[in-house]
Amino acid sequence: MNQLKNLRQLCLPFLLLILLINFGNSSLLAQEEGESTPPSSSTAAVTELADISGIAVVDGQILEPIAYKDSTGFQHSPVRFSYDDPLNDELEIIAPVDEKGEFSIELSLDRPMPMIMRYDQFEVPIFLSPKRNLTVKALSTKFLETLQFEGDAGNENNYLIRALDRNKYNTVDEDLVKKYEMGETFFPSHCDELRVAERAFLTDYSKENPTNYSFRAWAEAEVKYRAANRVCRFYYKTEEPEEDGYTDFASEYNLNDLNAITSRQYLDFLDHHFRHLTRRDPLEVRLAREEINEPWVVRAFELANEKLRGEVRDRVLARLLNYLIAAEHQGATYLYEQFKGVCETPSVKALIDKRFEKLSGFLTAAPPPGANLHILEKGNPTTFDAILSRYRGDVLYIDFWASWCEPCLAEMPYSSILSKGFVGKDVTFIYMSSDENEGNWRGNITRNQVRGEHYLMNATLYNEVKQRLNMGTIPRYVLVNKTGEIVNPDAPKPSDNALLDALNTLMAE
Repeated sequence: MNQLKNLRQLCLPFLLLILLINFGNSSLLAQEEGESTPPSSSTAAVTELADISGIAVVDGQILEPIAYKDSTGFQHSPVRFSYDDPLNDELEIIAPVDEKGEFSIELSLDRPMPMIMRYDQFEVPIFLSPKRNLTVKALSTKFLETLQFEGDAGNENNYLIRALDRNKYNTVDEDLVKKYEMGETFFPSHCDELRVAERAFLTDYSKENPTNYSFRAWAEAEVKYRAANRVCRFYYKTEEPEEDGYTDFASEYNLNDLNAITSRQYLDFLDHHFRHLTRRDPLEVRLAREEINEPWVVRAFELANEKLRGEVRDRVLARLLNYLIAAEHQGATYLYEQFKGVCETPSVKALIDKRFEKLSGFLTAAPPPGANLHILEKGNPTTFDAILSRYRGDVLYIDFWASWCEPCLAEMPYSSILSKGFVGKDVTFIYMSSDENEGNWRGNITRNQVRGEHYLMNATLYNEVKQRLNMGTIPRYVLVNKTGEIVNPDAPKPSDNALLDALNTLMAE
C-alpha cells in the first residue's frame, strides 16, 4: 500500500504538468486558427473559469455631483449602467448618488462582460467581472478628464479610458470614410496598420499593468474585429460585390470565435458578414427575393444557421430575428419558429421570447371601437369609384398611408382626434393602406385608436389609385363632396387647421 501511495505521489505532478502543457497547446492552436486567445498563464485561466458568474460591485464618488429638480425636490443625477450587448442594451440599471456624490451598486453577472457607464451626458465603456470590485472617482464638471478607476478591476478599466484617448475611434472611423478612394488594394492594409498599433498599445499597457485573462480575451477581440468592421464597411461601397475581394478577406476569420463571444465588435462583424453574403448571392436569387419583397434578414438567418454553431449561432440568429421584431414585420413569425427549433442558449431564448410576445400581441390586436376593416384580397375587382359610391351622401376624407411610412403614422393621432369630433355627422373618414402585411396594418390601427373605414388595398386597386390621383408619395389626403366628386386631390393633413374649415364648408353644401 505504501508503495502504491508513493507511486501516486510521484505521478501526480507529471499528470498536472501534462494537463498544463495540453492546455497551453490548445491555446496555441486556437491562435494559429485565428481565434483571439490572449497571452495568459494556464493557471490564471483555470482560476478565472471557476469564477464564471457572480456579483460585481461598482462604487465610488462623483465630486460636486450634478443635481436636478423634479416634483419631489432636488435630486442628484444617478450613475447608470447598461449592457454593451446588441441583444440587451435597452435595460438600464440605476445607481443613486447621495449628497456627497457617493454611490454603490451590486451587479449580477453570468460571465465577465463589457458594459456602458453613464453620468449626466457622459458615456464610457467599462469591463466587469464576477467577484471583482471597481471603484470610480471623477469630478462632475470634468468627468472624462478626471475619471479614474481603482479596485480589483481598476487596471482593465483605466486601459479603456486611455485607449479611448489614444485611439480616438470615432475620429479615426470618420476619417477612414474619406479614404475609401484608396481602393481595395490599399484600404484593408491601412486598416491593418491601425490594428497593429492598437494591439501594441494593449500589449504594452498589459506588461506594466496586470490585467485578467477574461479582459485580455475581450480586449484582443475588440482590436481584431474593429479592424475587420472597418474593412466590412468599405466593401459596402464596391459596385460589383460578386467580383470584389470580400470573400477572400472574410475567409481569414474564424466565424465561431468563442473567445470573442462578449465582444460587440465581433458580433458586429458577424452581422456585417452575413449582410455581405446576401449581397453576393447569384443575381437570380437576389431578384427572386426582391420580387416577393423578402427582407435580406431572412436569407442572412438561413446562412448564419448553416455556418455558425452553439452560442455564437444563437446570438447572431437572435439579432437577425430582432431586426424584424423591432420593425414589427409579420415575417418575424416565421423566423421565430425557426429560431425556437435551434436555439440552445436559455438566456438568449428568454430575451427573444419576451420581445416576440409583445410583437405577437401587436400583430393580432383587435380593432378599436368604430373601426371597420376591409381586406381586398388578390383578385378582388373592387375599384376606387365603387368604394366612393358606398358612402355617397357623406363628405369623405381619404387618407392614403402605410405602416412603414413615418410621416403617415405621425398624423394618425391628429386624425383620431379629428374623426371623433365628426361622429354622427355626414362625414366619413376612409383610410386606404398599401401595406403588404395585414398584421402591421391591424396593429397600427389599434395602436393609434383610429375609427373609420379601413381598406387594405390589393395591387390592382393601389395601381389604379396611383395613376388616377398621380400619387407619387404618401401620405396623401383627398377630399370628396357628398355627390362623390373629388374636390381636392391634395387636401390638408389632419394636423393642419385648414382641414377643419374645409370639412365644415363641404358639410354645409
